Amino acid sequence: MRQEHQTQKINLPPGALVHIGQRLVDAPRITAIEYVDEAYSCRELGGDIEEALGAIRAFPDRKSVLWLNVDGLHEPKTIEAIGKAFNLHPLVREDVMNTELRPKLDEYEECIFMVLKMLDYDEAEEQIIVEQVSIVLGDGFVLTFQERVGDVFEAVRSRVKDNAGKIRKMKADYLAYRLLDAIIDHYFVALEALAEIVDRLEERLADTPDRVKADELHVLRREVLYLRKSITPARELIGTLARIEDPQLITPAVEPYFRDIHDHVVQVSESVEHTREVLGSMLDIYHASLSNKMNEVMKVLSIVTAIFIPLSFIAGVYGMNFRHMPELEEPLAYPVVLFAMLLIGGAIAWFTKRKRWW
Repeated sequence: MRQEHQTQKINLPPGALVHIGQRLVDAPRITAIEYVDEAYSCRELGGDIEEALGAIRAFPDRKSVLWLNVDGLHEPKTIEAIGKAFNLHPLVREDVMNTELRPKLDEYEECIFMVLKMLDYDEAEEQIIVEQVSIVLGDGFVLTFQERVGDVFEAVRSRVKDNAGKIRKMKADYLAYRLLDAIIDHYFVALEALAEIVDRLEERLADTPDRVKADELHVLRREVLYLRKSITPARELIGTLARIEDPQLITPAVEPYFRDIHDHVVQVSESVEHTREVLGSMLDIYHASLSNKMNEVMKVLSIVTAIFIPLSFIAGVYGMNFRHMPELEEPLAYPVVLFAMLLIGGAIAWFTKRKRWW
């Protein structure tokens, strides 16, 4: 399915706006949050998008910070209008509509463009929700593009609205830091939930390995590999961001914060690797338990075979029906042969038991 989506862009020029991914909302929803230290505005843009973007600044006479959030990426005209309003490079507009990108960071003259995977844990469904989010950091603005309604930024919105902390005293780069920090923090939430599932499965595997199914281990392993593919590139992305020297976009006061979330994403990456190794060990234990169980079955069958081989030999000898077999004329031949067979079988069973073969 992913390859079919990617083939939609074959033979198209660079910057062509083609939505790659699933359509998760009926219509895009655009929210504009603007603030300065003493003022705050939150509006949902509707109607003609170009007209709304033309008058998007609620405080045009102040050096305010604008946060424009877009939920839903399937309409090219919306992305095109936003790209023109904020002078975004055509390649940025193209990448925003591609929801199957690897996490990355691109530097342009007018902005810094970042693509990350946003993770959240659905407790009701007991599954990790993965969504791509694109962040554009420009001079005085931050743009976020998401696939669906609902994200991990509610705490950031609350702090901006309530003027909590230093967020409304800082520039757009600090807002970008808070958004990245919220994404990385929810990596921990998702991994902790996954670690609990792995721990429960590990306990079951240790207590009753026969009750654990291989499908459970393989599904978890695929989940961890996908998370590793989503999280590991973010380590490189944040590291690159922490090293950018562009005073117009990233002020020296915010640089330590980016280095701090780089430490966090390194920790997350190491946690993913640890979980992957644990699952690998669990798979080894599972296969070893299956081998041990098979060995036990083969041991029992081997002992049964060892007991019945001499008995089968005796039964074969006296089943040849030769005319001149003296034992066939003896009145006690039948009970004597049965007793001999029982004695031989019992002796073999006693010998194998004494050797602790079973």
